[in-house]
Amino acid sequence: MVQKKFFHPEPGTTKQAVWPVFLPFAGCPARCVYCAQNRQTGLDAMDLEKSFVKLEQGLTDRVVHGRPPVGLGFFGGTFTALPEIWQDRFLDLTARFKRQGAVSHVRCSTRPDCVSAHLLDHLCGRGLDMVEFGVQSFSDRVLARAGRGYDRNTVIGATRMVRDAGLELGVQLLPGLPGHGAEEWETDVAQTIALNPAVLRIYPCLVIDRTVLARWWTKGEYHPWSLPDSVDRIGRALPGIWEAGIAVIRIGLAPEPALMRDLLAGPWHPALGTLVRGRALVEILTEQCAPGLDPGEQLCVPRRYSGEFWGHGGQNRAQLAALGIEGGTVRFWDEPWFEVCTR
Repeated sequence: MVQKKFFHPEPGTTKQAVWPVFLPFAGCPARCVYCAQNRQTGLDAMDLEKSFVKLEQGLTDRVVHGRPPVGLGFFGGTFTALPEIWQDRFLDLTARFKRQGAVSHVRCSTRPDCVSAHLLDHLCGRGLDMVEFGVQSFSDRVLARAGRGYDRNTVIGATRMVRDAGLELGVQLLPGLPGHGAEEWETDVAQTIALNPAVLRIYPCLVIDRTVLARWWTKGEYHPWSLPDSVDRIGRALPGIWEAGIAVIRIGLAPEPALMRDLLAGPWHPALGTLVRGRALVEILTEQCAPGLDPGEQLCVPRRYSGEFWGHGGQNRAQLAALGIEGGTVRFWDEPWFEVCTR
């Protein structure tokens, strides 16, 4: 192999804490077949006034104690479908604390069919910075089966309105929905890359008790993706997503106690992000190091990737060995790039 060096394609991002303000089901026009936001967030439906007071108290505490600014996100419901007075109250509150240096960035999650150009212009003027759409899929058939109530064209139009309003765009995908297979996933990834959002979250579909999906699963009418398939399919997609400059900021749900109690089936794993990133790294190395290391060569690897290089539980070792990448041919170093060089 000709000596070469290359960088990991993941785009650099400024790490900043995001304070999640969960508003389970608030503003949601309907309940989707898979949805159990109260178990996913660990919260039951909350009174908006109580949520507002709690947020105001928390931000005041940050100012009083001189804590660094934090990003803030309204999640768990459909923010843009809340009564307008509540959208304005929440954003006016965060704008006040932006001026005081406690908040640096504000985002909300919502549905593509719950926005308008006028509304987005208004929210941008109130200090909103980013809109994250729960797209879930770009397949009309999959969206209909999931009870989402909109189609692909609605999604495309909504993303255009976000951009026209001067807001940042975020996308959330839910691979493994009923009728969603490898082919639909590849189409979803390609469409996401074409839209080029700033951030992407990937939540493989899970079966949670007391949902419509749970009833289908019990009857044998729905089969979730397996964990190995999820890791492989998402891992293979990540390099292309990264190369497009899209930051993947979440893979899989956090282990909330309520979620773990009610989780019936699906590809959940406490280290799903690490598993997927490890699989993605194999994909990158396969492309960059093909057909394999020559005798006397070694691969120098940035130390920051040491935790995912061999994969969770050594899952990557066999595939890396096929490239001549084994324990004796790998050196972890402090440089930010990978390099194939003489031992």
